[in-house]
Amino acid sequence: MHLGRRALLGALVCLVWAGPQAAEQDVGITHAMKFVVVQHNGKQVRIERNPDTDNMIDPDFSLTSRPCPPFCIQPMVLAPGVETIGELEMLDYPKNLS
Repeated sequence: MHLGRRALLGALVCLVWAGPQAAEQDVGITHAMKFVVVQHNGKQVRIERNPDTDNMIDPDFSLTSRPCPPFCIQPMVLAPGVETIGELEMLDYPKNLS
């Protein structure tokens, strides 16, 4: 798996995983957006940030200096014709598919 996709997958897992204290959510995606509901394989899936404000990133992803290759800086444009998007654009993407 390409490093960019792996990092995006890790970010999504962190974003999607919600702990048991999700009842009263102070942690939103943005000030106005607490969660996003999308369709996946015919089921509704709720995408939200982990509401645990004591949650820590896995130490495997917290290293700042690793050998290059394979941990090299990646370009913002991966290839001609490949659109680069941010997290909010990615969360908005399913809305544009319908």
